[in-house]
Amino acid sequence: MATVVGRIREDLVLENGVKWILSSHNSKFGTAKRAISVAEYWLHTGSI
Repeated sequence: MATVVGRIREDLVLENGVKWILSSHNSKFGTAKRAISVAEYWLHTGSI
């Protein structure tokens, strides 16, 4: 997994506060495996 830190800004609510934006992606659960889990969910719920 990778995490990227985006904007970093001063937070005026807390003394010496900092705000930041993080973006994370879990690529361990690949596209094919995700497609199979979605199909299994649809079958289980009767959506298809």
